[in-house]
Amino acid sequence: MIAQLATLAVTSILAADGKDDPAEAVTWSRDIAPIVQRNCEECHRPGQVAPFALQTFEQAKGWAEMIGSVVEEQRMPPWNATEEFSGVFANERALPRKDKQLILDWIAQGMPRGNAAEDPAPIEWPEGWRIGEPDVVFTVDEFRGERLFGQAQPMDERGFEVPREGVVDYKYFAVKTDFAEDKWIKALEVKPGAVDVVHHVLIFVDDPNATPEERQRQLDFRSYLAGAAPGDLPATYPEGYGKRLPAGSTLIFQLHYTPNGKERFDRSGLGLIFWDETPLFEVVTNGIVNLRLDIPPGVDDHEVRAEETLVKDTGIVAFSPHMHTRGKDFRFVAHYPDGGSEPLLACNYDFNWQEVYILPDPLFLPGGTRLECVGHYDNSEGNPNNPDPTERVTWGDQSFEEMFIGYYDYVVPVTE
Repeated sequence: MIAQLATLAVTSILAADGKDDPAEAVTWSRDIAPIVQRNCEECHRPGQVAPFALQTFEQAKGWAEMIGSVVEEQRMPPWNATEEFSGVFANERALPRKDKQLILDWIAQGMPRGNAAEDPAPIEWPEGWRIGEPDVVFTVDEFRGERLFGQAQPMDERGFEVPREGVVDYKYFAVKTDFAEDKWIKALEVKPGAVDVVHHVLIFVDDPNATPEERQRQLDFRSYLAGAAPGDLPATYPEGYGKRLPAGSTLIFQLHYTPNGKERFDRSGLGLIFWDETPLFEVVTNGIVNLRLDIPPGVDDHEVRAEETLVKDTGIVAFSPHMHTRGKDFRFVAHYPDGGSEPLLACNYDFNWQEVYILPDPLFLPGGTRLECVGHYDNSEGNPNNPDPTERVTWGDQSFEEMFIGYYDYVVPVTE
């Protein structure tokens, strides 16, 4: 109730520019700046995904009304896991209740500046690559058309020319790695070339020694090496864990472009940092997919399910649901061989903020466990992100179509 009253008071307080007793006030310098640094600045700074910076008192004061609204409604910092999974995931972004109340109190009190000498030292964010200086950077140098394993085609030396308008089918590009032996990835970061027209990037591995089953998993979008999507962050693996880059492989980039009317050329890249020694566990991405989507027009809670049974004991380290603009919520549920069941993740879904939910330690599921994904779609007029509630929706690449994929990362012991 206090938080609600604080939010309702924001507009009138801003107009009156009221002041409280400085001795009792919540101040930017002492109380709010550290919270913003910890929870907001990673995205709210120049060159990052957020639309404005929050690194100074003046910036925060200027956006105070919006800050109060999104904090009260728990839309920022973005974290879509439901309350029952509070504290479960290592990368949880949810704002602690105490910090949330301090922000709302600060706004209600008129945003006192406090003593500038108490401002926390500015964070020295890395320039360029967020993972640090990569050991190697691969930039696409070959256009493969509209097929994952398509043939090379000519490409402008400036990069791929993105059409200025219209719907663009997924485009594929390639770059050879030419390593004589397997490399083990400690950290990876995908960097789009033309940021304003690249919606997402997925990077697959064309391994000369891959089995037909492994290639099919990539063709079905069930597995990939790296990716970048709205809200996603670079991946850094802990000691003993890493992704494998097979010797002699070629990286295949899938690009989804969203034209904005401007001339744009894209040449996206991937930065990698390698482990000096072979890790104990390989991290592998897999996906549980339902390709037979059929979402009727006008429905606001259409359920879709998909599942697979784990053949052997499996240690899961992360979950990453994927839907499009009609996606509403997503769950992973483990159905154990002994008949018991356990929810592993329940989250609301936001196409504009596609989160990866990382566990602090592997979650070991016994062989025979049925891993089920359950999701709901809102194809009604009440969904403000719905492209067309009168359309029956099926599987498709474009954002006005839909997908249903429950990605998860699991680990397998490395044997040499």
